[in-house]
Amino acid sequence: MGKGSIQELGVKAKRNQETQEKAQLRGETVLEDIANIKIASPFMDLFPVRQEILGAIIEDMGLNGYDRSKPLDIWAERGVVLDGHTRLVAAKQAGIQTVPTHRHSFKDQDTALEYAVHNQRDRRNLTDAEILHCVEALDRLKPRGGDRKSKKSKAPSGAIDRGKSAELTARKIGTSTRTVERARTVAKSPQQREAVQAGKQTISGAAREIREKKKPPEKAAPRVDYAALFRDLAGIPEKRPAGLRKKDIEWFLEVTRKSNKRLNTWLRY
Repeated sequence: MGKGSIQELGVKAKRNQETQEKAQLRGETVLEDIANIKIASPFMDLFPVRQEILGAIIEDMGLNGYDRSKPLDIWAERGVVLDGHTRLVAAKQAGIQTVPTHRHSFKDQDTALEYAVHNQRDRRNLTDAEILHCVEALDRLKPRGGDRKSKKSKAPSGAIDRGKSAELTARKIGTSTRTVERARTVAKSPQQREAVQAGKQTISGAAREIREKKKPPEKAAPRVDYAALFRDLAGIPEKRPAGLRKKDIEWFLEVTRKSNKRLNTWLRY
């Protein structure tokens, strides 16, 4: 190949790159080298890749290639994937070199996060395991005070993640404030957290189980020696007279219970 031909190829490649960059700025879908696509927290942490879905997508991509109607959504200012992590992993494992991308501009990370969650929520109902994972990922982003000396910085995470915080997180995920509060309770219990992540328990059920474990055990009611009590009240000697029947004792106790102040006072303890 001559020197002129190499130069022409270089010029053509540069023009293609400029054309692609202009298309990206206009928010159009373009093809990008998969090796140049970046992922980063917190977006990669929001929704774990489901292995059963990943396997099906890899198989489909191996037969039909990448579906260009489903581009990867990328945050233009940071150059990281917002939505499409499963598709990206599948494309790499299927040996695909270029994938369609769509770049979006956002003013800050919170706005970008809301978009990423919104996309997932609109496509399907989030499982309790995904809601729990999402709450944990969003909570890890909460500021704890830059100087590390303030009361807010030193406070446990549970002290920060209350009230309005739960409401804001619930709005981002598209669930109720109560669900976020329960998810945070579950996140602090390794056993229940694992059960929810495995799909063996709901967030509500796991939180309820945690509350039940924290309840103090109920004190057993004192056993009443009615015979001794009867003897004390009636002035009967310890050895019961032969003619005194059990039903007579029960009747006496019932009557006395309603009228005898001393007995009522005693039974309250």
